[in-house]
Amino acid sequence: MKGWNSSKHPILTANQMPAPIHWNPMNEDWKMRLTKSQIYNTSSGFDTQTLDAMKKLHDKILTFGGDEVCMTEFDEDAPKILKRGRFFLWQQLYEERPGLPVPLQFRKTLV
Repeated sequence: MKGWNSSKHPILTANQMPAPIHWNPMNEDWKMRLTKSQIYNTSSGFDTQTLDAMKKLHDKILTFGGDEVCMTEFDEDAPKILKRGRFFLWQQLYEERPGLPVPLQFRKTLV
């Protein structure tokens, strides 16, 4: 499995994942509240092209797993992420780049 998420084999779509991502279902009330506050569902004043890119990025992330993606803030890099972004498996990223700071919630899986 090592090297699957390398530059030669980046994970760009959900069907390239070695295993499905598991999650706990989100509370429906919270999910509705979050959906209403998504940047592309509010009168944010940003141009339509950028808001469309954020919605497409939101939808693409959900293909990997989860109930909802929090996109309540403007992300100027959304079009770039949508075009060039890839999914990183933290353990593989850590193996490829030893010494890289790893977020606390992932440290247990690396041991």
